[in-house]
Amino acid sequence: MTDTTHKKGVNPIATAVGGVVVGVGLAVAGAMAMKDKATKKRVEDGIDKVRAKGDSVVNDVARKIEKTANDVKAQSEDVSEKVSKKAQSAKDGIENTVTRTKVAAKDVVKDIKNS
Repeated sequence: MTDTTHKKGVNPIATAVGGVVVGVGLAVAGAMAMKDKATKKRVEDGIDKVRAKGDSVVNDVARKIEKTANDVKAQSEDVSEKVSKKAQSAKDGIENTVTRTKVAAKDVVKDIKNS
């Protein structure tokens, strides 16, 4: 039979209190470190470097997106031009066929009248 009175694991209240103590300790240590001007300057420089790196990454991504958009636009213009040329070629072909058919029909009518 199992013993149900024996609990296993860590007490959640003790864990919560320990977390609060550690959090307060980190906050106090951070506040004390920020009082020192040299440390504060290093932290601010580090933040500035991270911010600059983030701006650089964002700008790189923006440039890549713009380049891709320009490439897609150029490709679509090329495709549009090719389609336009093929459509014009097809139209010209149809017009030539219609013209030849009209000429042939006139010739047939002349032949019928002359017979």
